[in-house]
Amino acid sequence: MGYHRDVNRGTITRLGWPSIVLVAVEALLVVAVLWGIIAYQGATAARNRSNQALIAVDQMMIALLDVETGMRGYVITGDDTFLAPYQAAIEVVNARHSELRTALDRDGVTSEDIDELTRQITARLAEAGQLVTLRQAGDEDTAITRVREGNGKDLMDAVRGRISVIRDEEQQRLDSRSAFADRLGITIGVLAICLAFATAVVVVWLLVVLRRRQDQEALENLARAKDEFVGFVSHELRTPIAIIAGNARVLEAENLTPLERGDALQEVSLAADRLQDIVDTLLNLAKAESGIPLAVEPVLLHRIAQTVRKHHARRFPQREVVISTSEEVPPAMGDRVAIEQVLINLLSNAEKYGAPDGPISIAIGSRNNAVNVAVTNPGPRLDHAQFQHIFEPFFRMPAQASSAPGIGLGLTIGHRLIIAQGGKMSAEARDEGGATFRLELPQASLDFE
Repeated sequence: MGYHRDVNRGTITRLGWPSIVLVAVEALLVVAVLWGIIAYQGATAARNRSNQALIAVDQMMIALLDVETGMRGYVITGDDTFLAPYQAAIEVVNARHSELRTALDRDGVTSEDIDELTRQITARLAEAGQLVTLRQAGDEDTAITRVREGNGKDLMDAVRGRISVIRDEEQQRLDSRSAFADRLGITIGVLAICLAFATAVVVVWLLVVLRRRQDQEALENLARAKDEFVGFVSHELRTPIAIIAGNARVLEAENLTPLERGDALQEVSLAADRLQDIVDTLLNLAKAESGIPLAVEPVLLHRIAQTVRKHHARRFPQREVVISTSEEVPPAMGDRVAIEQVLINLLSNAEKYGAPDGPISIAIGSRNNAVNVAVTNPGPRLDHAQFQHIFEPFFRMPAQASSAPGIGLGLTIGHRLIIAQGGKMSAEARDEGGATFRLELPQASLDFE
């Protein structure tokens, strides 16, 4: 991003109390968003239990009516065809009754109503069973007389009344839980937008402070760096902010299903993660360009590559990423987070400009006390002469500029991050189409004294 190399090494760590306040506010917003997500998940689970309880109540009522119909049909006509649906309805009643009790018990609802309902259902099923038994024993007159006396009807009316009470109470709980979940969803959306705004403010504030602390020559370089930063921030933050804002409006709708609300919340969460990744990248790049090398340690590149492949698969599940590793590849010296960011950018670059199908390959090996990574993607043939400028800021090949959005900073950032780790990065256009990007990092020493 073009920071001047003579910037005081303590600048970033001595930005003053406004920066501390901004960082504290952003941290509080992150905690608030995470709390909101957890609370929303709990509210959604409770709402789902209420839905399940209401469904169980309705299905149990229908099954009880089927029991009544089957019993009456058999007692009055003696036709055995009524017995099969009668028995099936009894099984449904028992199953739905068990589901209802489980749902209410999990919510800590008083068992008074459900216990009374259990007694009433047991009595009704017992009465129906006795009448069926009498009819099967040939005592049809007694069975028909008891049906006409209406004792079963009184029991059924009592069951209906108890079920109506339980259903009304559960509907009230569902309405309350749905309203609470809706409020949480809207709150999360607003907090996420505030988080995005706070992130942008932190970046802008960093630029302002750095500009004030440099001499005249550094200020000229910083003006150029600021333009690059603004271009990068406006480009990279636009999409996640738009996603968060759009889903916040979606969550305000009253007719969304729980699944639709869950999808909207998931998109908000992913966009917030993307904002965090952007901030991490900017801080790493700022440190590298200020003349402070990145802190390096022994890292296993094949493990980093596997992590990046999983990350890429979540975004582009249809793309195959093949990792090949030569035997006994030693650890490299590097910064794990920075290497992950570079590889993520390379895979994203391959998705954006490469062929729509065909695998992306990551080959890892070692040579001459260095560990090498080659990322190759299929694609159209590229102009070798123009490809030599691929790491220059804002450079985009004409074909790329017309086919995909971007401002030409991703490869520049990756190149500078690798150099800041004491490594090298190069690129070459392949004759058969596509490109190969090569990373080279120093091999870690395994000698301990």
